[in-house]
Amino acid sequence: MMSLLRKSALIGIGLAYMTRDKIEETARKIAKEDNLSEEEGRRLAEELLQQADEAGENFKAQIEKLVRSATERMDICTGKQFRELDERVKKLEDLVAKSDNSAP
Repeated sequence: MMSLLRKSALIGIGLAYMTRDKIEETARKIAKEDNLSEEEGRRLAEELLQQADEAGENFKAQIEKLVRSATERMDICTGKQFRELDERVKKLEDLVAKSDNSAP
């Protein structure tokens, strides 16, 4: 059982990059090597899939944090900031157009 826990820990990081089929294949391989029952193998696959989801979410959060930090340091306008500025420009254009039309 310790071998199973060790293997699970070692592949935890790589799980974020694996497809569901590959994770299930890995779980079957580990279950066979450690002589696990079918039920234990199924539980292992479920645990690995859950770990993969969590690792993927953590990876995504870290990447988003790094990108946000880089754009702030580079003083680059974000998509949200651009959309807000675009909306402000449109409102100002509408105001200018209205004032031009109402001028004698």
